[in-house]
Amino acid sequence: MILVYENDSIDGTDRVLREFQRRNSRVRILSSDSFSSPSPTSQFGIWDKKRFDAMAKARDVYLRKTLESYSDYDYLVVVDMHATLSWNLEAFLESVVRTSCSSCSWDVMCANGMYSENKRYYDGLAYRPLGFQEPLSEWLKMMHTVISSTFDSSQDPMFQVQSCFGGMAIYKIRTLLKAGCSYLNVSSSSSSSEDCEHIRLHRCLQEKVGANVILNTALELYR
Repeated sequence: MILVYENDSIDGTDRVLREFQRRNSRVRILSSDSFSSPSPTSQFGIWDKKRFDAMAKARDVYLRKTLESYSDYDYLVVVDMHATLSWNLEAFLESVVRTSCSSCSWDVMCANGMYSENKRYYDGLAYRPLGFQEPLSEWLKMMHTVISSTFDSSQDPMFQVQSCFGGMAIYKIRTLLKAGCSYLNVSSSSSSSEDCEHIRLHRCLQEKVGANVILNTALELYR
């Protein structure tokens, strides 16, 4: 099943998507007027709590729909629409196959999202290394280093993190159901109200069920 979420389109995107749904029985379109135009990115600063709150509200639409209507599925694969260039399909399929082995313990697997022109990792907003406990202000100082990095898949193909996204993430639906988390969750033990929506969700999953979040460097996705 393919769920496509759109909000506040002013260029006819919603009509195109409705036609796509009409022609494809496995497509469901979720629309809402969550924001007033312009979009959250342009209406707010890139690191603005209001933007994160708006994005959390939007992402929670498809998360709720998945858990309410497709709880018998094995995986939720979240892909941002700006990831319009190539995927590493072989790595994606291998990631899904690996979830069936008894020794595999990951619950969330993120893509290695890169800029197509230089293959540098771009998603410093959602990324947090394992064990990171510094104030958010310190992370802002590290952002340049993170987005200038290249994760080498030949050296360390998969490693555990606190949070990541990279334009795509695979979630085990049974973990989401067990935890009962949402993108709107804010931890009372941290300054997570200032963090982006992915970090909020992943922190909740880790606190409630000890979820294992993995960045798969071989799962390359370009924007």
